[in-house]
Amino acid sequence: QIVAESVNAKITGKAALDVVMFAGSGTTSAVQLLLDCLGISNNNNHYMDNDDDDPQKKKKNNNSRPVVFVGPYEHHSNLLPWRESGAEIVSIPENPMTQTIDYEKMKEILQSDQYGYDSITGQATRFRMGTFTAASNVDGKVANVKRIASLLHQYSALAFFDYATG
Repeated sequence: QIVAESVNAKITGKAALDVVMFAGSGTTSAVQLLLDCLGISNNNNHYMDNDDDDPQKKKKNNNSRPVVFVGPYEHHSNLLPWRESGAEIVSIPENPMTQTIDYEKMKEILQSDQYGYDSITGQATRFRMGTFTAASNVDGKVANVKRIASLLHQYSALAFFDYATG
């Protein structure tokens, strides 16, 4: 409980659903453990098997791929394992005026059926998650974790945050 509070695990107001995961040293091992727990480890590269000339098969493969939303400040340790897993990586851009995540663009992307959201039912049609750095170890920018998590949850996506800032 104390550890969870110290890393803002209750920040979304849904503490019973939040988890703090310790995974050795650094982001790489944490992301790999998360991939394994979610069942989308890099052994599941069948998502990327688009060599087939059949357009229906390609579409089916793409529609079954998990979608991972990432911020503009993600470091290699957070991105590479997701890429290797075969998940579709969708980058949320920075708002040049505020120099933070572009929340309007994020909302637009999260609502898109292209990335597995059915606006009629309000449900996900693909496994969706966001993985964001809580604070950049490059420039010190601190993410608005509560706002990001709320948007992800509002549009049927899980929220993961990297607190391995040095």
